[in-house]
Amino acid sequence: MAEKYPLPTANLVWGEMRNDQHHDICADTLGSGFGGTIGASGCHGQGGNQLFRLNVEGEWSSDEHCFVSHGDSVGTQHCVQMGRWIPKGEWKYENQTRQMRSMKVSKCLVTDGKRLSLESCQNNNQAQQWKWKEIYVV
Repeated sequence: MAEKYPLPTANLVWGEMRNDQHHDICADTLGSGFGGTIGASGCHGQGGNQLFRLNVEGEWSSDEHCFVSHGDSVGTQHCVQMGRWIPKGEWKYENQTRQMRSMKVSKCLVTDGKRLSLESCQNNNQAQQWKWKEIYVV
């Protein structure tokens, strides 16, 4: 059983990602299916489409949706391939600058208040700064 359903990798953080510049805007899957893109919407604190995890291997995900960079956007793909969990470890959260960085394309997650995209990292750009608010669902 453990071969097909291994224990998940330890989380660095689990919760919502709130943007510094647009205080009431959170990263949101927007209910996007596999192969779609994720975006941003008003923070609601209910988890659901705004509940994300970042694990110690650099996998950023929500449920079985793993997030991968596609040029300047962030897409979704199934974390399980060929019956096995395949981590997509391209993400790193920089605690000092509060940036979510794609190590694959060397760009940072940014929002204009409506959409998410990836841009060249600028440490002083508040639209690239994200605060994780841990959510504990009982």
